[in-house]
Amino acid sequence: MRLKTNDIIAGATAKDLRELFRGRDQLDLRDLKFYPKLNLKSKKDSVNFLKTLEELKYIEKNKDRDYYDMTTKGNAVAFAKFVKPISKEKSKQILDDLIVRAKHINDNDYYISNVEVIRVFGSYIDPEMTDCADVDVMIELKLKDGITFKQATALGYKRSSHKSLNMLNHMSFAQHHEPLLYLKNKNKYISLCADDPENHKHEIIFNRKEDNDKRSN
Repeated sequence: MRLKTNDIIAGATAKDLRELFRGRDQLDLRDLKFYPKLNLKSKKDSVNFLKTLEELKYIEKNKDRDYYDMTTKGNAVAFAKFVKPISKEKSKQILDDLIVRAKHINDNDYYISNVEVIRVFGSYIDPEMTDCADVDVMIELKLKDGITFKQATALGYKRSSHKSLNMLNHMSFAQHHEPLLYLKNKNKYISLCADDPENHKHEIIFNRKEDNDKRSN
């Protein structure tokens, strides 16, 4: 998502809204009192603020409970980087390097997951955009043949024992987090998205099966 820190959304700056949204799956009135920068002086102000965010599709009302769920648009704000846009040519180089790292993972026995598919979406594939605020990608991982879930979990705990993580992140570290960290390579322009690919218009830039077929020919 292309945002500047001082862009105004529902009366709040994009930077303050990012602070509110970051790390959340849900949002309700009680959360707002911890964010004085939003300048919500009454319950009515807070209610109207949430309604405006809902109308703008940054949040959506939960069907069963009295709170709002974050939407894809809201999560995009949560992960906004406010970095200087880069050219399509620079973005392509970043993606080319990403594919090189994906092939390395698939060829390296240290990694227990294969990179099956890399999809790119957002401004990079928009013909009307001449630059990119970030490079939005979806990466599909799958355990390599012969690796069981039990083995992956044990290895995840072993490799992340020195890290302060919750149980699920310890369990999935070797299978999921470790390869993604390597793929991202601390590049501030790469934005990893875990959404269903059907939610975004996208292009496939890497497919492991097709890559294997090319290598065997």
